[in-house]
Amino acid sequence: MLLVAIYGSRSVIAQSSSSNQKVINEVLAHIYDYEFSSATQMLDSLQGEQPSATEWHLLRANVAWWQILAGKVDDAELVKVFEANLDAVTQQLDKKDLSLEETYQVILVRAFEARFALLDENYISGIRQLNACIDQISETFGSEGQFEPLYLTSGLYYYFMHHAHDDYLFLRPYLMFFPDGDKPTGLNYLERMSKAKDVFLRNEGHYFLLRIYYDLEKDYVKSRSHVNALLDRHPDNLIYRLFSYKIEVALGDEVQTEQERQLYLGSISRNSELDSDEKEFYQGLLDED
Repeated sequence: MLLVAIYGSRSVIAQSSSSNQKVINEVLAHIYDYEFSSATQMLDSLQGEQPSATEWHLLRANVAWWQILAGKVDDAELVKVFEANLDAVTQQLDKKDLSLEETYQVILVRAFEARFALLDENYISGIRQLNACIDQISETFGSEGQFEPLYLTSGLYYYFMHHAHDDYLFLRPYLMFFPDGDKPTGLNYLERMSKAKDVFLRNEGHYFLLRIYYDLEKDYVKSRSHVNALLDRHPDNLIYRLFSYKIEVALGDEVQTEQERQLYLGSISRNSELDSDEKEFYQGLLDED
């Protein structure tokens, strides 16, 4: 796969003021714990106080994204919420002389849109979204030390551009004018993020490394270490649980595989905020190869 973010949280929330960061972390905790209704309720209250803040729009798009991934890709209302909140951020950032944080948010919006295109394996559309923000991505290279979240976006770019160039020959004509990838640098930056104090950056660093080592590098032992770090904090996150199960299948440990299967099913049954369709969707994922 070109991007590993198809099944999980692929929305980065920019670092914010200290007064907002605690609340952002609480909303993110609800999202990671699969408490989407609770996350939405918090955002309804917060957005009433600061209706135009980009943080709230990105968080609301994030909640919709996770729900779309829960088998609701054809839910027109969720897609509308997802797209409307991304549009709101884009409109606010349609100006020159963006700060590093604002540039970062522009990249995030395009990344969201690319991931949505990739749900239908529309790789060309995904590349077009990347192309639309390539100038901003290039501008941030070398500025990671000034704004920590850029280590995440730069790390993902460096790794996946290297991977796409090597493994997707049909995409090379579309990539020839893009900055080169750099696999070691990409992995180094993502490892740095997995050790970050920021809740989102740490989780996303671990998640992307989990998917890279599982999907692309086929290093299941390394993948297991990252999923275990995620499950230590969010034991009922169904994406993390699913990959913990898949990793044990790949490693051939039948006892551990069955244990992970039961833990996954238990997390589904305990979650009162998932509707019946969502629960059925996640149960069905066990039957996929």
